[in-house]
Amino acid sequence: MNKILILSLATTAALVFSPATAKDHWGNKPEFSTLDDNGDGQITKAEVQAHRAAEFVKVDIDGNGSLSAEVRAKLAESLLNGRK
Repeated sequence: MNKILILSLATTAALVFSPATAKDHWGNKPEFSTLDDNGDGQITKAEVQAHRAAEFVKVDIDGNGSLSAEVRAKLAESLLNGRK
């Protein structure tokens, strides 16, 4: 019974804290002003898509418009090296 209780608590904690962990893993979110290209105080879908496209270009190491397993592995390695 204790094992089930501990497992339940661990699972609940993992679910509750996963958004915080994901935020820490991916770094800080972009500043509002970074996304609000025209400075009107609102972020449109087009502005978000433009930001995401610009971020994708940064990680598309070979510039072919896709992220292969090799490219993802290099990105993961560089992220891990950057944390040390």
